[in-house]
Amino acid sequence: SLDSYLKTHRTDVPLDEKEVELRLRYLHLAKRDVDALQKVFPIIEEEIDDIVDAFYRHLLDFEETRSILQTESTVQRLKGTLKTYLRTAFSCTLDRDYFEGRFKIGQAHNNVGLRPKWYIGAYCLLKRLINPIIFKAYKGNTEKVLYTLDALDKVFFLDATLAMDSYIHSYIGNLEDAYKKVVQTEQDWIDTFNSITDLVSVHDKDFNIIKANKAVYERFGISENDLGRKKCYHIFHGTDKHWPDCPLVKARESLKP
Repeated sequence: SLDSYLKTHRTDVPLDEKEVELRLRYLHLAKRDVDALQKVFPIIEEEIDDIVDAFYRHLLDFEETRSILQTESTVQRLKGTLKTYLRTAFSCTLDRDYFEGRFKIGQAHNNVGLRPKWYIGAYCLLKRLINPIIFKAYKGNTEKVLYTLDALDKVFFLDATLAMDSYIHSYIGNLEDAYKKVVQTEQDWIDTFNSITDLVSVHDKDFNIIKANKAVYERFGISENDLGRKKCYHIFHGTDKHWPDCPLVKARESLKP
């Protein structure tokens, strides 16, 4: 049911220390990875302006991102944010604050209408911009190049996953809110239905009673469980067939109220 789905799929924030440790273990992110990224970052830092400029030039090719980059002040602010992110990512201070920060960034992107698919393209673009710099930095040392690229992949995959989790959390939250509204609407309808003092029942096309109000239960001394798949004439008349001139039979045959 929807209720059980919400209970089992809810994503909690903020992320606790245990969850942080578990995710790092999934990625096999070791000290050697951290050392590799920290060592190469001074070279990345020298070209960080070019990386960021190229990244945002590429985003202008797409309507969903172009609509966000409408003013120079916005572009400059976002460029500063990206530089800060790259410095943080390469420093590999992957604590709970880092995790929660990436989670919040995902929420911010969701709020401005960037869909999850945007993250895949964004991280692929960053990789394409950074990889040649790493190749150049180690000038043919294949082992260092591959290990550094692998370490970078781990961090980027971690960050993309955190962003995706923030989207899921938001979607589940919205779904839960909508579900609560449906439940409340249903309860309001039931309350109104049961407040009617006349006998009111809902029947299917075969004259089975599928719902009755409180007045019906009280009048005939039955419970909702007693209805089962009983025909209306079983309950209201205690007979095995319709009585002559039954209005329900006439309505069914004539297709008129």
